[in-house]
Amino acid sequence: MTARVAVVGAAGWAGSRQLNAFAEVGAEIVAVVDPAISSTTIDELDPAGVDLVVVALPTRAQPAVCAGLLGRGFRVLCEKPVAADPVQARELASVPGAADRLMIGYMLREHPAFEILRDWVSTVDVEAASIRTVARKTEVGSWRADPREGGVVVVNAVHALEIVGALIPGEPSVLDVRSSSGLYGSSVPEMVHAAYRIGDGPLVRLEAYWSPWDNAEGLNDGDWDLSVDLIARQGRRYWHNWTIEAWDRDGDREVRTLPEEDLFVRQARTALKFAAGGRPSVDVEAALRPTELAAAINGELETSA
Repeated sequence: MTARVAVVGAAGWAGSRQLNAFAEVGAEIVAVVDPAISSTTIDELDPAGVDLVVVALPTRAQPAVCAGLLGRGFRVLCEKPVAADPVQARELASVPGAADRLMIGYMLREHPAFEILRDWVSTVDVEAASIRTVARKTEVGSWRADPREGGVVVVNAVHALEIVGALIPGEPSVLDVRSSSGLYGSSVPEMVHAAYRIGDGPLVRLEAYWSPWDNAEGLNDGDWDLSVDLIARQGRRYWHNWTIEAWDRDGDREVRTLPEEDLFVRQARTALKFAAGGRPSVDVEAALRPTELAAAINGELETSA
């Protein structure tokens, strides 16, 4: 049976990509909810005729919309992060059905590098990690310029925080944070450098910013330049977009190039299994961790301001 999908927020950057991705994997788009392109409303969606609702709205708007949909019996794929702050996230997590019928769109989980690095990390002792995440934006305006949305840490870097947390479990504690808003002159942190420790183990360094420049290569058609550098006693792994460089303890080096794919499409395929009754690949409890860490990083910025 062809999955029936409705997309809420289909005119936005993420929503339009979700719409195209589900169409590409063969889903039937039964409804588009966005005042810019459709007169259909959320209230008009019928659980009997929709297998999955995709929500791609400004971060602060998503929890209430998702809660309402869950209350009516829908299965929901919500764009990351699950909420703009931990309070919203915990409130959504407490909604009946959220544990089983809500999937959070952390698409780096769909990247083939994640499985490769997860297998390696399970066999070594990671000492340190470095993350660099740069998202291209011609301007920082609209909802991204709203301080309540959390700036670049919540809107973009939370992807990288989630993936490192999935690779290296443990309770993070923030050590130091610095920020700048000089590239665009907006009222939110546009560039953030942070250091945090996972439990009593690895030290993690984060560099995140929005960039007005095109990337020569990257994820999502060059819109996103990502690197994750993992250093262990036994060796090192460096993931940069679609390559993984591997060093062993003796210094041997191998470079592996992975086939470039649309991560929205890969996520849509996973979401179709969820729509058919499967477990969410990233559930709301897992999504709480990066939201809490992002809030802690922003909290350090407010304290030091």
